[in-house]
Amino acid sequence: MKKIAVIGAGASGMAAALYAARNGARVTVFEKNSIPLKKLMRTGNGKCNFSNEQLDLRRYLSEDPCFIKDRILDYTNKDLLFFFTQIGILAKSKNGYLYPYSEQALTVANAFLSEARSLYIDIKTDSFVNMIAYEDGRFLISVEGEKERFSFDRVIVSTGSKAGLIKSEKENGIKMLESLGLSFTDVYPGLTRLKLKGYDFSAIKGVRCEATASLKVNGESLMTEIGEVLFYEEGISGICIFNLSSLCTPYLKNGDDVKVCLDLVSDIDEAGLIEFIKTSSLLNAEKPVGEVLSGLINDRLSRFLTDITGIDPDEETGKTDFDKITEFSKLLKNLEFKVTDVDGFENSQVMAGGLKTSELKDNFESKKIPGLFVTGELIDVCGPCGGYNLQWAFTSGAIAGEKACY
Repeated sequence: MKKIAVIGAGASGMAAALYAARNGARVTVFEKNSIPLKKLMRTGNGKCNFSNEQLDLRRYLSEDPCFIKDRILDYTNKDLLFFFTQIGILAKSKNGYLYPYSEQALTVANAFLSEARSLYIDIKTDSFVNMIAYEDGRFLISVEGEKERFSFDRVIVSTGSKAGLIKSEKENGIKMLESLGLSFTDVYPGLTRLKLKGYDFSAIKGVRCEATASLKVNGESLMTEIGEVLFYEEGISGICIFNLSSLCTPYLKNGDDVKVCLDLVSDIDEAGLIEFIKTSSLLNAEKPVGEVLSGLINDRLSRFLTDITGIDPDEETGKTDFDKITEFSKLLKNLEFKVTDVDGFENSQVMAGGLKTSELKDNFESKKIPGLFVTGELIDVCGPCGGYNLQWAFTSGAIAGEKACY
């Protein structure tokens, strides 16, 4: 019977532990927090969007996209659904996004922990692993504050990253793996807010609107997303913005011109929009132009745009320079901002970059150190919102947990 240590009781680590125990291993899980699956409990606003019916594998970011594609084809969303059924989790789809039927992350956490108890998995909480040593084909693990070192045949490192950690939480995965000689790409926050330059956003803080958002680098459009945009004091947020953010940091570090462009009325073409505004202006010539233009979009956002174009919102529409009104309508179709930075790890959902996939075999075992496996967010894999990152966590954990037993 193999003795296997899993470092980290997140989604990936617990999947690895369950699959290892199901295949006959004696499993011990070391978790730095006082409760397992802490981050999982917060996913999807506590609803746990764990996968997606329409996984588009091209949407994952990595230096080696083929590694991701091949691994997820080895353990698909259908495999995950079957496993969830086995441990008593009923799933449902909402616009292709997969959730537990209860729409509670707690349902998933409870089912995982119940299965762990039935498999006699030893979960040691409040156990921060600060060192892994590899000696004579075995692994020795040191836990902060304990003199005893624990010995194992295999180790699966599933610590996650520093994304979303509160200030008191420590991140240990990268440091431990680098001390063992494994190589990482640059890491940076993924799925986070964008910080923008040139405008005071305090007046529109909290405004939400549907938009088509495009990321442009040096004038070239790299990615377009559709969804809700939320303004905050330094820039913009929202799921579609999160998906764009994961691309930004390397270009910003390189000094490239990074911009985000918003189409606030994407279901109306520019010519039709200008014609509508022209007609509305003629029919409401005696009304304040601010009132006429605010019939198109959120009132506070409309005032934000009139400030940009130099329109006095209290002036009669018929007396307002129509070139400025035309400029206003064009901003509705192409509101462009310069991106200066992305928000930090503390407000990001995932880490982009990570352990180079070239360091791993197809079963997530290290090529350099036999018996050492790495899963989840530590690897250079970052997906968009919509269940992609949890699917990767479960896929990598399930494969590593099973293969570590042989």
